[in-house]
Amino acid sequence: MNLKSAAEAKEVAKEKMEKACEIYEGITAVNEAAGPVKLMLLTLNWLSSGCETASCQAKEMKKKAKELEKEAEGTRITLEEAKGVLKVAQEEAEKAKVSASRMLLFKVRLITWAWRSSDFKEAMYKQVDMDTSNPAVFVNAELLHAYMGRKVRTVIQVMSSDGGTVIGKSTDEKQLVVKGSPPVPLTTYVEVIGIADSNQSIRAEIWNNFGDTFGALTSVFCNNIIQKPQDWQPEVILSILLYLVAT
Repeated sequence: MNLKSAAEAKEVAKEKMEKACEIYEGITAVNEAAGPVKLMLLTLNWLSSGCETASCQAKEMKKKAKELEKEAEGTRITLEEAKGVLKVAQEEAEKAKVSASRMLLFKVRLITWAWRSSDFKEAMYKQVDMDTSNPAVFVNAELLHAYMGRKVRTVIQVMSSDGGTVIGKSTDEKQLVVKGSPPVPLTTYVEVIGIADSNQSIRAEIWNNFGDTFGALTSVFCNNIIQKPQDWQPEVILSILLYLVAT
């Protein structure tokens, strides 16, 4: 149904734009069409250019709202076109989430491969202590296997800082739960950062899903997943180059 006045068109356009912006924090509605007002959405690439702060987003939305008001004067839009804004916003939000997830996994995989070169050892390795006051930590064993390119029967152990106390243990399970206080589950991913000495264990760190470390991290030992590769294999050299470009 067509809106009957420019004033109504302006109000509906403003309302739909504000609603679209609320759906996803990184989405901003803008008007780039000539003629009738049509709202287009831009997705912010926060992984490469950094997340916009709430203050900057508010200023940008206010600026776009004023531009939209100016363009809406003397125009007419249909109710269906106004409703379409929300659908496009939802689609763009989903694309943004998928894109962010893929980029994160891509970077973690590059870090894993680059680590196989001894030149990256000192720069990337961190020795950390287990802080039992941390909330429960979930380690996805299948994800860890995928990083190393093989899935085998594996015992995952979370050790104390002195390496003498097994805090958590799981054999070929999808998840290993390390209970802290309070036992609140967090969404985490595991970043493989090295291969140990005699038993060819893999040492890993636990990060949260925003890429921030906890106040104190837990060292994770995954025994006998893979043999130590030779340094400077072709895939390692390529991965190092890609890692440097990506970061």
